[in-house]
Amino acid sequence: MQVSYLIVDGMHQYHPQLSKDQYWDEVFPQELPYTVAAEPYREEMPQHSTAKIRVSKDGAEIISPPSVKSINQMSDSSVR
Repeated sequence: MQVSYLIVDGMHQYHPQLSKDQYWDEVFPQELPYTVAAEPYREEMPQHSTAKIRVSKDGAEIISPPSVKSINQMSDSSVR
């Protein structure tokens, strides 16, 4: 354990030089590569259960039930 801390404490300012590889400009690969042998097992990515749900702007408005107090209402009632 002590050796580990000595390494980290002594070397934490020295980083290996970065070198660009073929994935440098990609944040996440769009698709994982398949080998020729794995191609028959390739499947479409499953969609989540809400993938095809469409909500109108009016339907997307959040309405709190009457039993839920807003932060302002809570702070007002604690002042009394």
